[in-house]
Amino acid sequence: MTSKTTVLYFGIQKGGAAKSTTAAATAYILAKRGQKVLAIDLDSQGNLTNLLSEHDDIYEYSGRTALEAMKSVEANGEELVSNYVHPVSEGIDLMPSEDFMATLSRWLYREFERNYPGKNPGLVLRGALEKILRVRPYDFVVIDSPPSLGDQSINGMAAATHIVSLFEPSKFCLDALPRFFETVYHVRQQLNPNLQVAGILATMVEKRRADAQLLLETLAEDDEYGPLLFAQRIYRRAATGRLNLQGFVENRELRRAIQEYEQFTEELLQRL
Repeated sequence: MTSKTTVLYFGIQKGGAAKSTTAAATAYILAKRGQKVLAIDLDSQGNLTNLLSEHDDIYEYSGRTALEAMKSVEANGEELVSNYVHPVSEGIDLMPSEDFMATLSRWLYREFERNYPGKNPGLVLRGALEKILRVRPYDFVVIDSPPSLGDQSINGMAAATHIVSLFEPSKFCLDALPRFFETVYHVRQQLNPNLQVAGILATMVEKRRADAQLLLETLAEDDEYGPLLFAQRIYRRAATGRLNLQGFVENRELRRAIQEYEQFTEELLQRL
């Protein structure tokens, strides 16, 4: 990875924590600030692809996704950019995803290990990204992840410079944090010794729910996780929830939808 590129991995192994929305909003805000951004979708649901490309049909990218980029082990950077990196808006390029991303593990442990003995299956995305960055430099790479700790997540963390964990105030998400960070520490030990944790972002927060406030207080008081919490919280807002319908381009309520993400991005940049 080039020293000038910051690679942000957004994750938690739980659905409904606003990973895709957070990754998309962060990419959009960084681009609006004049940064060149590559967004990588590692989730077979393709929500980041929907949000940034504003294509309802993610199959428009079939055969030209992040999965095929990872499979193109012998391709050079120019070939990877030409085939799998798609401009979607000013300042943002996208490596999209669709359903077949879910087949990554099968390919890794059948074809990849057979054809490339001795190479680590956890470093496939990193290898592709390093080639891309040599021919097309980016200021930031934003990686969206699936709600699981499988090979997509391992590859994403291994390619990242910084981790942003999402925390949706629920008992399930609180229970997920230790397992998530165990995986982060494993990746740091085995694959990516320079991997850093940027912090934990509370999302989907409902101000009127006492249980949500209690869970946030519990997290804030934790000796390990409390210091990682971003001061900015992302509250559950109708305008933010409608981003998947209205997108980032012709959206009259965009300012309201991303105002808290603006503050989060500023705080994130101060931590990097």
